[in-house]
Amino acid sequence: IIAGICEALEYLHSKGFIHMDLKPDNVFLTKDNEPVLIDFGLRSVFFDSLSRDVIEVDYSRWCTWEYSAPELLMGLQPDARADIYSLGCMMYEYFTGAVPEVNIVESPSNNCDGDSSQPSLPEEFYQLEGLPPGLDKLIISLLKPNRNERPGYAGQVLYELKKHNHEFDKQKAGNRFSIPYLYKSGFWGRSKEMKSYDSYLASLQTGIGGFLWVTADGGMGKTRILLEMKRYAQTHRFPVLVGSCVRSGGSDSEVNDASVFGAFKKPLETLATSLSTMSPGDVAKVLGDSGVILAEQFKSIQFLPSLALQTPPPRLPPQEAKERLFHALKSLLFRLAKSRPYIVMIDDIQWTDEVSSQFIHSLLSTDLSEIPILFVFTSRTRSDQDYVKSLFHDLGSSNAVGTITLEKLQYDEARQMISDMVAIRSGSNESFFQFVYKHSSGNPLFLMEILKSCIASRVLQMTDDGRWDVDLLKVDYNNAPVSSTLPEYFGDQLKLTISDLDMTSRSVVEAMAVWGREVNEDQLQQLTGLSRQKLLVAMRVLQVKMIIQETRNGNREFIHVYVMQGVYDEIPFDTRTQIHTKVARFLADNPQPGELEWQTSLARHREASNDPDNAAVHYLTAARMLFSRFSHSLGEYYFSKYLQLAEKGTSDYLSVRIERLRECLLYSGHLSEARNELESILSEIDTLETATDLLLADANRVHS
Repeated sequence: IIAGICEALEYLHSKGFIHMDLKPDNVFLTKDNEPVLIDFGLRSVFFDSLSRDVIEVDYSRWCTWEYSAPELLMGLQPDARADIYSLGCMMYEYFTGAVPEVNIVESPSNNCDGDSSQPSLPEEFYQLEGLPPGLDKLIISLLKPNRNERPGYAGQVLYELKKHNHEFDKQKAGNRFSIPYLYKSGFWGRSKEMKSYDSYLASLQTGIGGFLWVTADGGMGKTRILLEMKRYAQTHRFPVLVGSCVRSGGSDSEVNDASVFGAFKKPLETLATSLSTMSPGDVAKVLGDSGVILAEQFKSIQFLPSLALQTPPPRLPPQEAKERLFHALKSLLFRLAKSRPYIVMIDDIQWTDEVSSQFIHSLLSTDLSEIPILFVFTSRTRSDQDYVKSLFHDLGSSNAVGTITLEKLQYDEARQMISDMVAIRSGSNESFFQFVYKHSSGNPLFLMEILKSCIASRVLQMTDDGRWDVDLLKVDYNNAPVSSTLPEYFGDQLKLTISDLDMTSRSVVEAMAVWGREVNEDQLQQLTGLSRQKLLVAMRVLQVKMIIQETRNGNREFIHVYVMQGVYDEIPFDTRTQIHTKVARFLADNPQPGELEWQTSLARHREASNDPDNAAVHYLTAARMLFSRFSHSLGEYYFSKYLQLAEKGTSDYLSVRIERLRECLLYSGHLSEARNELESILSEIDTLETATDLLLADANRVHS
């Protein structure tokens, strides 16, 4: 029976799923005593835990505690080894009549999943007759509190059962369903950085706030350390608000987040959700005068009951309105911090929008020595946007900002990561570890991609006993050229993974790369024309190969922006144009004209599908929306896109040039450039046969 359960788990795990509630009640026996797993209500997808995101679900509220792994009960991200632990509980109960007693002891250590007491088998177990030698060690190994010390694969358990029972049907002990997969690594190599962070938390507990800036090259683990910082803070009972910035559009996009105040959208949504459970009076106390002002910018605040009877704020000139908005958000955050120390985390500020950047600028001038709030920002070391470069300069030069720079992993740290991901602890594979480390340059993302390439090229294989076999790697690790084994650069490694895809999976991943942000199943189905069943199979293949991941709301996204960019670059030009056309048609058929993101996305896809006239219209609409929301740099960019694509020499074209002159050049104080542009406009008006009096009057007003 146990062997049959192992076979079922082996198949389940190879497809990327965890059962999450394995126990005797959820195993059905057929008349031939064949076990069948039932009740998949809590099943989870564990390949996604390799991603930049961590699915934050409190599984401990629903799972059966007596059979649940320690990491599950501690609220950590589960993987297939949670089911291995539950299997150990069932074996323990089968032979002893009781489930093991384990006391969970949560550990603040940053290099492990926590701790708990190791159960031991009672004396009565050893008095049972006919037990094969070594069975006790197998059961205890399944119940290891630290999941890294358990067998990593159900195939290993199946193999051990075969060794302990020679009469067991050897046909069942084969590794029939095993598909190699990697685990999420533990958190290694950042103890110095976490110790520095700990000092900020200590200051926060004494009422002193501050700023912390975490920088690194792409793939070095900025988001991972931020998530560990969040988890660590929450174990110390600090409330944490987390936001993130995204690049606008898709892989072909040249600009940052096209939203306004996008970096603080998620923190305000989280706060609004918390406030929605309070009485209107208590909500009013928390929001104060800030609520009615913030409601104009953040939809999540608009529907709180305390705002229904408040009078909208008076209209102000743009600059004054922006300053009022900044003051309202600062007042709210500082008011929260006065009641209890708070932490606000913003990820990937190299992609921040202009207004969020300006707000962070304004925060830096605030003395937080008596305000217990900690702002933590992460970013890459470089940005192409001038306003972000200015923000980076201020962050780097301010004495109030602490800086952590993530360096490449050292060999021992990378070795631990590799061991975690392939669930092996043997020192016999040292040359393989060195090979992977050498060609990853200590970059965690590249390290994972090399391991994936090893599997795709069958350099790294899983044997019948559920273990990795690296002895088959017939290369000279020190002298062999990389091209004889694996490509040296990340892009080449990704090409290898993509080339291994079937046509259906490739069509799905290409559609996702062109779409450019997280996409749902209905959208993908319309873009690819696949049946739902074929689409689900393709997405599962892409998740197993760790190219995409499932988000908390059930959508799909790439595991990293580098992967999205790499896939996009591999799409043939004609195919890419066809997909852009399909996306543009889909967006046009599902209009959201009041949404800035819809306008910018439709403009981008229409431009890429050789429809410049319609693209220009949406770029112009986006530019005007951005100016009304204080985002002038990005607004000017979209004005320039309109002028680049629109028909030249028309009244409409000249009218927009005048509008850009007034909204962009005069607003930013570029008077010399404004004069030159105005002279050019006036000379063109003189030669325009269809010039209207209104157009000339508008130009003369700007001239005045």
